[in-house]
Amino acid sequence: MLTAAVVRRLARGMTRLDSVTGGIAPSPHAGIGLNVIRAVASYAGKPVRVRATAAPTSATGWSRRGAIPSRRRGDCRSGGRCFRSSTFPDLQALPALWPELNSVWMGVGTAPEILHRIMNMFAWTVTLGLLRSLAPLATLMHAS
Repeated sequence: MLTAAVVRRLARGMTRLDSVTGGIAPSPHAGIGLNVIRAVASYAGKPVRVRATAAPTSATGWSRRGAIPSRRRGDCRSGGRCFRSSTFPDLQALPALWPELNSVWMGVGTAPEILHRIMNMFAWTVTLGLLRSLAPLATLMHAS
């Protein structure tokens, strides 16, 4: 749980922590392994818990969009990295470490942007019932 380690380091000296928003964004030059693609394909288009709060919130995997400022400031339309709703162990770990947290949101952001949009489109085929799961396509997705 890399996010928990980063939050622990950044929160040193703070007396209160209300909210954590984070995401995982691999480099467009880094190879993404088949197991990662299988994991993403297994929940894309299906309900996932995306926010840890007093009343947990769910959304459809890879549907809810958010922007997390990076070196390129702004939202998805103005050059920032787009993130999509995803499920992470950090959604349980962070509130356990900091019970006063009001909100934890985690997302995944792929690059290039066209790959991000294609994954979102495929996720909607599952949401709409056109496909039951993207998991059988994981090997094909990894090969491309």
